[in-house]
Amino acid sequence: NGNSGYLNALKVQWVKAQATISGVAASQSVPYGTSSVTMTGTVGAANVPAQAGETVSVTVNGLAQNATVGAGGVFSVSYPTATLPAGAHVVTYTYAGSSVLKGATNTATSLTVTKLTPSLDARASQSVSVGTSSVTLTGLLSAAGGVVPAHGEIVRVIINGVTQNASISGGAGGFSLSYPVSSLATGNYAITYAYAGN
Repeated sequence: NGNSGYLNALKVQWVKAQATISGVAASQSVPYGTSSVTMTGTVGAANVPAQAGETVSVTVNGLAQNATVGAGGVFSVSYPTATLPAGAHVVTYTYAGSSVLKGATNTATSLTVTKLTPSLDARASQSVSVGTSSVTLTGLLSAAGGVVPAHGEIVRVIINGVTQNASISGGAGGFSLSYPVSSLATGNYAITYAYAGN
């Protein structure tokens, strides 16, 4: 009939929203051997929270734990820390994304594991006769929570400016040393025990 017709097509393409991980637990510090810490945060985009049941991976020092997302994109996990070495560790939160959200990562915070201060329980003072060849000096080195130095670590024992090394033996932090005293003259001598740490 001479009339031309045109068909217009409308193509709709859904674009995923960029997720962010926010409101994460502030950087914190815990003593070595602490069993766990709570890691929290919120994941999602504006007005589009991640769905309940999704997961956020929380990684510290190479060890990843999954936190399950709840209502409103909020997540929380009790992260095991008992075996983390002393030092500062970056906390990495990773969200893989979903059908409507792009993935996200947050590395803004850290977890610092502090060294413990050990106590040393040494053998009581003793008396020996002049010319005695040696005395046995023993002790136990330990910190809170039953943490002890590794087998083979050194405790320095110093009498009258002379140092002898005692090795930690076994798994309980104990040490023993046969200290030569034949050159000591009559008198009282302080015994100093020194552990450099690890």
